[in-house]
Amino acid sequence: MSHVKLPAEPLPLAAFSAADCRGSVHREDGALMVRLGGAAEFRVKDDLERLLAEAYRLGDEQGAPQVTVDIRALTFMDGSCLKVVARWFQKVSDGGNPFRVVILSDPSRPWQ
Repeated sequence: MSHVKLPAEPLPLAAFSAADCRGSVHREDGALMVRLGGAAEFRVKDDLERLLAEAYRLGDEQGAPQVTVDIRALTFMDGSCLKVVARWFQKVSDGGNPFRVVILSDPSRPWQ
């Protein structure tokens, strides 16, 4: 039996795991990837805010051409976390940053 070594998942540049939610920022192909999963509710709002602030800082400092936000593994997001994301989009829009934001969503979850 031969063993195939799978490529290692890149270490996150920033991450949180709390309650039923997790988030991370990775560099992939020269761009930044923000991944969110689980249920983003009020109790993780501050963690989400810090993660997105770090993604903004990294995107700005490193001149990333794009920040992709992958929410396909996100099962739920309440209004408090949605507000955090909306404020982050506003900051990106108002900040004159050189990166664009792309959202990856799951079409089987219409709320996304």
